[in-house]
Amino acid sequence: MMWNTQHGERVLVNAEAKLFAASVWDMVQSEMLEENLHEDVPVFAALTYPQKIATLHQVTHALFRPDVPVPELTAVLAGTVGAVLQNVSMHIEAEVTAETGNTSFRTLVGQACREVVDEAKEEFKFPEDSCDGLDEWEFCVGCLHDSLLEDDDYLGEGMYVDLPPEKGAALRAWMGVKPEYFQAIADDPTQPQMEILRDEIVALCREVYDTGNAKAAKPRRKAGGKKRKSNDKS
Repeated sequence: MMWNTQHGERVLVNAEAKLFAASVWDMVQSEMLEENLHEDVPVFAALTYPQKIATLHQVTHALFRPDVPVPELTAVLAGTVGAVLQNVSMHIEAEVTAETGNTSFRTLVGQACREVVDEAKEEFKFPEDSCDGLDEWEFCVGCLHDSLLEDDDYLGEGMYVDLPPEKGAALRAWMGVKPEYFQAIADDPTQPQMEILRDEIVALCREVYDTGNAKAAKPRRKAGGKKRKSNDKS
């Protein structure tokens, strides 16, 4: 089992896996999660720091390890994937703006996009690693997003909030969004539990970044702790 994508149930390998691992590793090791720099993905930004660690743990294990059952996709999990890819876009913009010649994220995005597009048997003109056109790279990141998620419904929670319940339900039905998609709650681990999960994320991402895949190991431990609604900032 793994992650249910547009190309079926699979785990990430090679450049696609390395790119995702590099982005998650960066998010967890830096202060980005606490500074809340992912406001473009409200469902992820609304989570507390421990909840973000818990969802990143769940997503990375589902995407990297073949022994982890496919999770039921919710706005929280999809938004977590979206936030990881948004982080990739932020690093690409930083590389272009800095003009230092560093192309680390651009190189990985190009390699990963080639893998995804080749798998989908589509035609696409790939940018060179040194390309400084943000539109070209944003298109590549979009291709990687679409290879993991069928849509960006996780961005649309606000569409339903201000509507009367019956109209909101009708709109969700018309768009094919299940009611529980936005109602799912994120794990809220205690401080000791969160630290364990964070260490496990770092170890897993390091392994994947170094090798391009993760070996199946013992079944992952549940995050535990109480749960809160995904939009609970307290």
